[in-house]
Amino acid sequence: MKPFRTLFLSLVFILGLCIQSNAQTDSIQLKKMAIKGFFTTWNQHKYSIMQAPLKKLDEIIVCFAWPDEKGNLNASELSDIDFIVKRCHTKNVKVSLAIGGATKSEPFPVLAATEEARTNFVNQTIKYCKDHKIDGINIDWEHWPNPNKVSEKVNKDIVALFKQLYTETQKEKMWLSFDVYGSDYYGKHYPAQLIKYADELIIMSYDGAGVWSAIGHHSDMALFDNGYAYWLNKIGKENAGKITMAVPFYGIRFDKNHTAGNSATAAAVLYNETLMDFPQAYTNDTLETKSQIIIHNGINTLGQKVKKVKERNNIGIAIWEISFDHGTGKKSLIDLKLPFSFLSFTTFEIASSPTLLIPPNA
Repeated sequence: MKPFRTLFLSLVFILGLCIQSNAQTDSIQLKKMAIKGFFTTWNQHKYSIMQAPLKKLDEIIVCFAWPDEKGNLNASELSDIDFIVKRCHTKNVKVSLAIGGATKSEPFPVLAATEEARTNFVNQTIKYCKDHKIDGINIDWEHWPNPNKVSEKVNKDIVALFKQLYTETQKEKMWLSFDVYGSDYYGKHYPAQLIKYADELIIMSYDGAGVWSAIGHHSDMALFDNGYAYWLNKIGKENAGKITMAVPFYGIRFDKNHTAGNSATAAAVLYNETLMDFPQAYTNDTLETKSQIIIHNGINTLGQKVKKVKERNNIGIAIWEISFDHGTGKKSLIDLKLPFSFLSFTTFEIASSPTLLIPPNA
């Protein structure tokens, strides 16, 4: 067996040199990618922070608190916030507080319009985060008085709000992020100068298709790349290091007879639910039955997105949302067990002399 042992050692040694070479090359261009996960408190009866894969995450974004028109902060859905923060900090995971959301953003334009309401909002938000040892603030402003027309008045007000909030977060050594749409449809409402008053911009690169549209991919690579290019052009290449790309752990299920606007023939479906019916969902984006088609992000598309984030030296990815991966076992998307070509060895510690694993009978 000695010839076999010699051949095996030679092959492993060559592979080790290749891996080491890749590590040295990639480490010049790439940095460690942060993995962030949105965590929804209304779902805690099914998925608590104790079940969250904190060892695989750098930050938890807790959803949601929201403001009223006078700037008062409503955190009524965050009854377990102290336990959530303590659990995350024990695992060396940072916590930020998401404020607003798709259904709770309507007061933002009103409160931002007056100095009194802005100051009240900033003061209450900072106090809440300090009291509960929260590390950062995430503004998820998703409401505009006229979605089709940019308001110069609202633009001026949102900049004033961010400038005031950013001043205070800097004093308290908290970070400030905000979520944006990845196209001009709503992206046009966020003034470019907001990037001066924030540490991070999270591009929501999903919901490109749904009930309102024809059958299509809601989060393909085109939407991902176009959304990134749109915002890079808007805020400048020098701010690429402030960008995080949000990815979906859900898909859209369409009936094959679906027509745009028919809510009875299209709906969101979670990754862990899809996997129960389609084991191939881990690798395949498109899944079909005789009557339906499900389109989501499998590990191959996710791998392409991760690769782009690393190559662009962005901050990382943010997952909407982590409970959708629960119970998926070896087919977990959070594990990021990506195809070999997508891996960046800067994610791992590689010894200068790789350990050689030799079969016991070699």
